[in-house]
Amino acid sequence: MGAGPVPFASIDAYARRFGYRGDAFDDLVSGIKAMDRAFIEFHEPDEDGKPKKRQAVSSRPMTPSLFKALFG
Repeated sequence: MGAGPVPFASIDAYARRFGYRGDAFDDLVSGIKAMDRAFIEFHEPDEDGKPKKRQAVSSRPMTPSLFKALFG
């Protein structure tokens, strides 16, 4: 089984639990769908079915403090 998008029902359940409504809900759905597309595209195999070789973006590992510094 390969990677797939987050089901809408899961996004809706998250939004209900944390009070996303109206434009905030629409933004949440749009953001998650955009991340899904990027994740799936990133993990698509090459023409031979092998993982694509990728150049490292940074030598700095992602840590909780770095994530918070980048995304608040």
